[in-house]
Amino acid sequence: MDLNNAAEYLKKCLSINSKYVQGLVSMGNLLFESGNSKHAIKYYLQALKINPKELQGLIGLGNAYYDMQDYEESVNYFVQVLEIDS
Repeated sequence: MDLNNAAEYLKKCLSINSKYVQGLVSMGNLLFESGNSKHAIKYYLQALKINPKELQGLIGLGNAYYDMQDYEESVNYFVQVLEIDS
């Protein structure tokens, strides 16, 4: 499955259930991998509104902010991962 098909599939899933945390994180991951960190952040944040301890969402945010050279914000999310995972 190519990235465009994956994005369409995830959009369809999220249109059915906008609170599907794994779908939101997956869409964030897809956008991040496509080089669109700014839009990926939107999906990670939506996932974290539903489940603030969603580790993959926090890791995704850390990576996306790092990619955007916002190192302070990146560290903030990686620290949260360590606090939850301890």
